[in-house]
Amino acid sequence: KLIGLILLPFYTRIFPVGEFGMLAMLETTSQILITVFGLSLYNAFLRWYWEKEYTESRKSLFFTALIFLSGVASVMAISLGFASKTLSAFLLNSSEHSQLVRLMVITAAFEIVGVLPLTLMRVQERPGLFISSNIIKFSVNLVLTLFFIIALKHGIEGIYEAQIIGNIVFFIFTSRYISINSELKFTRKALGEMLSFSLPLVFASIAGIFLNLTDRYAIKFINGLEELGSYQFGFKIANAIKIIVLNSVSFALTPVIYKMIDEPGSKRFYSKILTYMGFGVMIIVMAVSFFGKEISMIF
Repeated sequence: KLIGLILLPFYTRIFPVGEFGMLAMLETTSQILITVFGLSLYNAFLRWYWEKEYTESRKSLFFTALIFLSGVASVMAISLGFASKTLSAFLLNSSEHSQLVRLMVITAAFEIVGVLPLTLMRVQERPGLFISSNIIKFSVNLVLTLFFIIALKHGIEGIYEAQIIGNIVFFIFTSRYISINSELKFTRKALGEMLSFSLPLVFASIAGIFLNLTDRYAIKFINGLEELGSYQFGFKIANAIKIIVLNSVSFALTPVIYKMIDEPGSKRFYSKILTYMGFGVMIIVMAVSFFGKEISMIF
C-alpha cells in the first residue's frame, strides 16, 4: 500500500482516470479476497502462540496454520482463475481483462500466506528480520513496477506482475526462517481451536468491508470507472494515515496485547492505548484535512 502511495505521481501521469478506476476496483476486490479467504487465522495464531498447552509445540502450530492457509489460497486462486472472464466483466465492464483479474487473484493468494511468517516474526520479536524482509519485498516491487509500467509499458498488468515477483522473492528470503520454525506435524486439534476463534473475526471483517469498501462498487456501478478513479486518488492520500500510523502501531502493539493478557494492570494498559491513539491520530487527521489541497497538488 505504501508503494501505491509513492507511485501515485507516476500513476496519475501514465494511466487515464478510467484505468486508475480499474486499479481501484482490483485493489478493493483483492482486499476482500484476502480478508475472506485469510480467515483471520493470523490473529488466532497470535493468540494461540501464547497458550501454555502449545508452548512446546509452537513449530507444529505454525506449520499447521501455514499449510492450511496455503491450501485455502491455492483453492481460491484456481477456482477464481477459471471464473476470471466473468469477474472481469463484472468488475471492469469487459471480459477482455481476464488476465489482469488472474494476476490480481494470484497476488491475493500470496498475500494470504505471506502474512503468517510476518506474524511469527512479530510474536518472536524479530524486528530486524521483519524490517529486512519487508524492505527487500518493498524494493523489488517498487523497482519492477516502475520497470514494467514505464519501460515495458505493461500497464496495470505490470503492477501485479511486480507484486507476484516481489512475493516470490520474499518467500525465498524467508524460506530458511520458515523451515527452522516448522515441524512437519499437522495438529488438527489446534487448527480447530484457532478456527473457532478466527471465524467470528471474519464476520467482523466482512462487516468492516461493507462499511469501508462498498463505496468503490457503488461509485463504479452508479457513475463509472472514471469517477471511481478520481475518488480513489483522494482516498489513497487520506489513507496514508492508516498505513503509516495506525498499521505500524497495531503491528507493534498486537503481540504485546496478547502477551499481557494475564498480567496485572493489563486493562488499564489497554484503555490507555485507546486514549493516546485517539488523540494522536486526530491531530494527524486535522493536519491532513487542513492541507489536503496542497498535498493533492504535490501528487
